[in-house]
Amino acid sequence: MRIGFSASKKLGHAVIRNRLKRLFRHAAFANLEKFSTGWDYIFVIRQPALTRTFSQIEAQIIKMLKEQ
Repeated sequence: MRIGFSASKKLGHAVIRNRLKRLFRHAAFANLEKFSTGWDYIFVIRQPALTRTFSQIEAQIIKMLKEQ
């Protein structure tokens, strides 16, 4: 299983993009047991993520994994 994160330059400069990727990475690895083995995951970070808190990001990741 591999997990990747992508943030476009449209989101802002490198500090903002890297911060978002760190938040998503932390939320994903905190819930690693919810991911299915044998799959590769790519998270494309979009504009609304700029205003979300860590708990909102984590809740969204969990919701998406339940739908799979």
